[in-house]
Amino acid sequence: MILDIMKCLYDKTRLRILSILYYKNEPMCVGSVESSLQLSQPNASRHLKRLLNDGVVIVSKKTQFVYYELNPQILKEYYFLKCLLKKNIEEMEECKEDIKRLEKVK
Repeated sequence: MILDIMKCLYDKTRLRILSILYYKNEPMCVGSVESSLQLSQPNASRHLKRLLNDGVVIVSKKTQFVYYELNPQILKEYYFLKCLLKKNIEEMEECKEDIKRLEKVK
């Protein structure tokens, strides 16, 4: 499991997705992720599917929408992930821009 998490973190787009999910701290639909990161819908979906398959995110469905959020069990088990995402939000310029766009999406 730890290796899958590390592989997810190695990809910059997936790291950005995890960072905004951590920042928002509530489920997000693909559209919000794609708007915040300025990704195409297929690209956002592909990365979210990978994160889901690796167990880093979980999904819930409401009507026709699928919502993604960080897996709370993973955050509890691997505390370093929470610290890393927080640090990433503070230091990575792309994440700062993603969060600015995320605030406008609300």
